[in-house]
Amino acid sequence: MTIVQASHLLDTKHPAWRPSPNPFTMSKISIDIYSDTLCPWCYIGKRQLDSAISAYSTKHPDTEFELTWHPFLLHPKTRASGIPKRTYFSAKYGPGADAFLAKVETTGEPLNIKFDWGGNSGSSYDSQKLVIAAETWEIQSRFLDLLFRGHFEESRDISDRDFLVECAMQAGLAGTEQEAARAKDAWEEELYIWVEDKPIRALERGQTALSEEWFGTGGRGFS
Repeated sequence: MTIVQASHLLDTKHPAWRPSPNPFTMSKISIDIYSDTLCPWCYIGKRQLDSAISAYSTKHPDTEFELTWHPFLLHPKTRASGIPKRTYFSAKYGPGADAFLAKVETTGEPLNIKFDWGGNSGSSYDSQKLVIAAETWEIQSRFLDLLFRGHFEESRDISDRDFLVECAMQAGLAGTEQEAARAKDAWEEELYIWVEDKPIRALERGQTALSEEWFGTGGRGFS
């Protein structure tokens, strides 16, 4: 589930602003995304968004992007782990599980996503704490790429501590296992605020859920 809100603005006083070949036309697009690392559609949406940003930046080199990924837990009260992925989807979608997975696979193919439903799954709670802990959106993006690819293409478990530490260190979010553990623990209260309050406030500001698969894209994806 993903909510996308973008603002197109010119702000030469913003700390992230940098001179361009034509500073008078420098613009910035800020995007807030609400996403669950447990959701395959969020992986697809991120890959499409990355592609759209790359294409837009090529045509509009004076535009700067700033993305902020916010947590949205599909199962906020669940802390389970070690659940086989196919068992999870069968419990969630019943007789329609195979059709759901087939649709996800078909949608991911043009994006070079090769979904693999092997391995276990579990709560995305700890992974979301590390998403919040990332100091820049570039680190957030690298961390999410590693999480999504590992969980959905390499049979890794999103609730596995060793997997999370590995991704955090590779993304530059933490230099050691101890730093990754401290970052995760430090954001416990902040995650509670995001899960319980801020998604509701976002909806009150006019961001609306169009379906379980797509928030803010109308099911069309990003182009």
